[in-house]
Amino acid sequence: MLPPHDYGNIFTLESCRKTRIDDVVRQATQEMKKHYIESIELGNGQKIDLVTSRNGFGGVRYWFVCPECGSRVGVLYSGPNGMKCRKCVGYRYRGSRYKGMCN
Repeated sequence: MLPPHDYGNIFTLESCRKTRIDDVVRQATQEMKKHYIESIELGNGQKIDLVTSRNGFGGVRYWFVCPECGSRVGVLYSGPNGMKCRKCVGYRYRGSRYKGMCN
């Protein structure tokens, strides 16, 4: 007879590798996003690089790299000379023209 905590050659759950459905879905979603983003056409044939960063929740955030200055940005604007970040395009928001003016 075996002692109460001696499992002998019996497999236990602790010796098995776990596969969680949430982990599989998260990985598949990331691969799908990556594939989609890499295949999307953003404009006049201009190559736009992508970079990633980790967020505080264990996920990944995608960023554009501005072709002009190399900054990591979330939005690119289509200006007269191709796609660039807000600073490189040189445009401003309409509301920023009146900043600091008295009413």
